[in-house]
Amino acid sequence: MVRWSRIVAHFVLIITVFMIVLPVGTAQAQPLKRWCKDMGGVQVGNTCTLPEGNVAKVVKSLDVAPGQILINKGTINNNGTIGTSGTIHNEGTGTINNNGKINNNGTIYNDGTINNGTINNNGTIKNCGTISDSLIIGNTPEACPS
Repeated sequence: MVRWSRIVAHFVLIITVFMIVLPVGTAQAQPLKRWCKDMGGVQVGNTCTLPEGNVAKVVKSLDVAPGQILINKGTINNNGTIGTSGTIHNEGTGTINNNGKINNNGTIYNDGTINNGTINNNGTIKNCGTISDSLIIGNTPEACPS
């Protein structure tokens, strides 16, 4: 005969394991608007501008969603993952020190510098600046228009 106390104990154990493990696998990227505010950027509508001289960081992950624009005139130190289905415009004074990954499913306009790391490019990169020491997987960056 099965003891009900054992069944209940096993059930509680299984539920406890799911409560501990499940949140780890469902971590969400930080939305652009929150990141922009936290890093001293200027948010107007769906556009975040990181001013020249500003140094910002991505520790875990940042999401630039469809319809959103990140304009970088400062420095972004990426030690996590930047995911974009929107647009990143890395202007002439802008630098992205990519010690993590950039997953591009949108558009990156680079007039500045992108250093290091991996760029998974399933979108478009229009490179008028410098991309150095980076592994680009997927679509080849387009040359700067004349």
